[in-house]
Amino acid sequence: MRYSEPSNLRAAVAIAFYLIAGAAAAAVKLGRPQVADTSPLLLLFYGVAPNLFPAALLPFLVFIRKHRVCLRDYLAFTFTIFLALSAYEVSQLWMSKRTFDWNDITASAVGAIVAVPLGWLVFFLFLGTTSHPSASRQCT
Repeated sequence: MRYSEPSNLRAAVAIAFYLIAGAAAAAVKLGRPQVADTSPLLLLFYGVAPNLFPAALLPFLVFIRKHRVCLRDYLAFTFTIFLALSAYEVSQLWMSKRTFDWNDITASAVGAIVAVPLGWLVFFLFLGTTSHPSASRQCT
């Protein structure tokens, strides 16, 4: 079984991903075209990117913890972030000056789906370790 053991490198990589998510979402928000004759695909990207990037990279924050992380813990955290982003989107139905958009929920789902293999590759395959079969299963 693979797990991710706490280390300074793991925390630094997780923080770097978090900062990339924030910078990418901010850059997209600030760079949105204000003209209506822009490509519909480009407008869609600018509309959903603030949900896509955080959903894809925020789950890596679980690796800042000073505890061993199992894949199931990472999957649960990723799903929780997806649910939180979706709940916020639904809550916009009752907010003035905010609009609910199914595309944002879809972008959050796509981001979470991207987060799973990316997190597995980085934190479990490259930075992770394999437990000995006789080792106890302590991942939290």
